[in-house]
Amino acid sequence: MKFNPDKCEVIRITKKRSPIITTYTIHGKNLSTVETAKYLGINISSDLYWNKHIDVITRKANNTLGFLRRNTYSCPPHVKESCNKTLVRPIVENASTVWDPFTQNNIDKLEQVQRRAARYVTGNH
Repeated sequence: MKFNPDKCEVIRITKKRSPIITTYTIHGKNLSTVETAKYLGINISSDLYWNKHIDVITRKANNTLGFLRRNTYSCPPHVKESCNKTLVRPIVENASTVWDPFTQNNIDKLEQVQRRAARYVTGNH
C-alpha cells in the first residue's frame, strides 16, 4: 500500500497538558500535526471533546435549512416535512451513536436546529 504524505496528518489524542512531541515521517516527508481531523464524516479533536464536530454539523444543518426555507416557502407542509427528513435530519443524526453529546451546551445547539426545523415544517417562522 502506498501512502501520499501530503494527505496524511498526525493527531495526538491525549488529555495531558504537555504531551510527548515526536515527528512522524512518510517517504522522507514530515507529517503535519493537527488538533482536529475528519474521519468517516466525524470531526475528532485531540482532547476527544465533540464541540468542534457539533459546531460543524449544526452550521451545515442550519445552512441546509436556510436553503430549504428560501426555496420551498410556498410548498405545502407535507413537502416541507419530507425535505426536512431527507436533507436536514440526516446531517444532525449521522453517526450520533458515536459522538453522543453529553454537555448541556452541545445538547442545546442540536435542539436549536431541531426547533428551527419544526418551525419551518409547521410554518411558524
